[in-house]
Amino acid sequence: MTEKTLTEYYKTVWLPCKKIELKPTSYDRLYRTVTKNVIPYLGHIPMCEIELQQLLDFFEFVYGTYSLSTSKKIYEAVNACFKFAQYIGDVPNNPMLPIKKPKKNNFSPSKEKSILTPEEIKRLKFAISVRTYKSSLLEPYIGWGYYFLLNTGLRPCELLGLKWSDIKGDYIYIQRSVVSYHDEKNDNYVVLLQETLKTSSSRRKIYLNNNAKYALKQIASKTNPKGKFIMQHEGKIVKPDMIRRNWYALLKEAEVTPRELYCLRHTFASLLFRENCDIKSVSHIMGHSSVRTTYDTYIHLFEKNHKETNVLDRII
Repeated sequence: MTEKTLTEYYKTVWLPCKKIELKPTSYDRLYRTVTKNVIPYLGHIPMCEIELQQLLDFFEFVYGTYSLSTSKKIYEAVNACFKFAQYIGDVPNNPMLPIKKPKKNNFSPSKEKSILTPEEIKRLKFAISVRTYKSSLLEPYIGWGYYFLLNTGLRPCELLGLKWSDIKGDYIYIQRSVVSYHDEKNDNYVVLLQETLKTSSSRRKIYLNNNAKYALKQIASKTNPKGKFIMQHEGKIVKPDMIRRNWYALLKEAEVTPRELYCLRHTFASLLFRENCDIKSVSHIMGHSSVRTTYDTYIHLFEKNHKETNVLDRII
């Protein structure tokens, strides 16, 4: 049996095993969950001495403090660690067995997704078009990258992974992404081009409406025409944090209320629903793993079914 505390066991046994098993970005999320949400509360307790009441008190705090999504991550990080320790004989039993998994009906409904208003869209487009940016952060082509997101619903990481060769006629093929993760050994962030996407459904083709095509034309006129990637900075892949920082600079210049970059994706989905695009088609366009994911995410937007047809040419 192990004499290690939970902190020691995580850092010297379980996390190193998970690092081999998981993709860098998945491991980074797990590492942050463990170090931020578990170790500060339970890390000092020896693995073999942790008591059920301590776990009950901890998860009562977790379920009452965090969202359903975060609570699930914390539950899995603790349960999987003890399950692994029991399997290899480091603890006599799994003390997590009596702890119930977080259930949706025990949590408050998720907040509605932030969506740009028609007036805010006009302000953003004007700021992008005339390039009146006061911030030195913002490059012209990045502004048109945001407009491309608004007209395709892509995830920002998918935009960064796009190559000009991914464009085939009126469609663009989503095949890779660019992500960053924390390398705890060197204590820095590493940018990674992934040929794998978030889910199998994320590998898809998307119809390019006229606005998306115009955005690509503008990007091409302001970047190196010999570059492989649509979004590039000095011949290199644009880093995810550069996209995020420039986004807030653009919002400030356009006098639009600050909100997350993902609001472009959510706004695109809302426009599809506004045109009565059926939920199965929306799910495909957004690259969700299932129609259920789309419904749960945009339940407040969902109205009635309608075929996809030429709806993309009518939005915005």
